[in-house]
Amino acid sequence: MHVIGEKVGDGFAGGFAGLTFSGLLIMNAIFLFVVSIFVSTNKNS
Repeated sequence: MHVIGEKVGDGFAGGFAGLTFSGLLIMNAIFLFVVSIFVSTNKNS
């Protein structure tokens, strides 16, 4: 049972790290997207 608990713990930690990493990537992409729109609208005005 102890080994199974460790496996589940590792899976949870790995999944959490993956979610955090992908979340940061998505936030970074959205941030760059918004900045590029902001820059293009500034150039037009």
